Amino acid sequence: MNYPEGELQITLNPSHDAGVIISSSRPLQVSRLFVGKPFDQVGQEISLLYNVCATSQTHASLLALNRAIAQPLNQQVEIGRALLVFTETVREHLYRICIDWPTLFSIPPDHKALPSITQLLPSMSNCLFDPAGAFHTHSKLVINHSALQMLFDDIEKLIE
Repeated sequence: MNYPEGELQITLNPSHDAGVIISSSRPLQVSRLFVGKPFDQVGQEISLLYNVCATSQTHASLLALNRAIAQPLNQQVEIGRALLVFTETVREHLYRICIDWPTLFSIPPDHKALPSITQLLPSMSNCLFDPAGAFHTHSKLVINHSALQMLFDDIEKLIE
């Protein structure tokens, strides 16, 4: 099975001198799309390439871009971005629990929670960042503490 994002294939063959063979079908040449583009545009477009873990991929790419141009990180913004990555992870686990786990027990999937799960990431971003968003060079952490507390309560209810 080939995935749109590509896959990493690892072949273990202890009977040959090359006991491990690693190959990738990931679209590594995709980096050419970003040559000559402004920093913020690359950050915005990275998330369009990935349908799984787009927030994590975008965060990782911005960290790499920051390092490449030796731009200092704003620690508070980075904590907010890390919280978005965490929220994305929670969202993906909740999707799997609601959709995949029931089939293991021959019961129908729980679709009632999906709209709430889908809104977790945009809601978290709205609680933490100004309207420009989290993944720009000018991102600003603007925490709405009451909305954030309500979102944490909602996440706790979804998990339960």
